[in-house]
Amino acid sequence: MLKFCSLMVIPVLVFFYTMSFSRWLAKRAGTGAYVSAAMLGVISLGVSAVTIWRLVM
Repeated sequence: MLKFCSLMVIPVLVFFYTMSFSRWLAKRAGTGAYVSAAMLGVISLGVSAVTIWRLVM
């Protein structure tokens, strides 16, 4: 479990960056761009978690 958590550090940091970018988009570009960026962040974190989980466990 420790190995999984240590390998998830970079995907979680990318997720936080994507969420801050999506909040910035919400102020500038509108709802459609915000939702698209947020969904991209959620999907990428989920895919990374499943892939790393299957490789480690």
